[in-house]
Amino acid sequence: MNRRTTFLTSEAASKEKENAEPKVRLYVIPRSTILDRAEGKAVFVLSDGVVQSKPVTVARDVGGDAYVSSGLTGNESIITGEILKQLKAGDHVETRK
Repeated sequence: MNRRTTFLTSEAASKEKENAEPKVRLYVIPRSTILDRAEGKAVFVLSDGVVQSKPVTVARDVGGDAYVSSGLTGNESIITGEILKQLKAGDHVETRK
């Protein structure tokens, strides 16, 4: 048997939606790319062949993933892998494709 269902919202619920905070964009990156520093959490990104440390805010960790809520724009090249242990900000690197 099929039934038509309509969900109604109250005026209060509609006003809550209007006043709700904007949604936060989360970027999912491997947890292993997050560097725990004295200054806070950061990731290494590559910009014009130079390693840069970029501070990030991790909203939550789920399994092997980190959900980053601030510090990234979405178009960065994040450095991953064992090389992270050998790099520091300002190092010059070449990428291979």
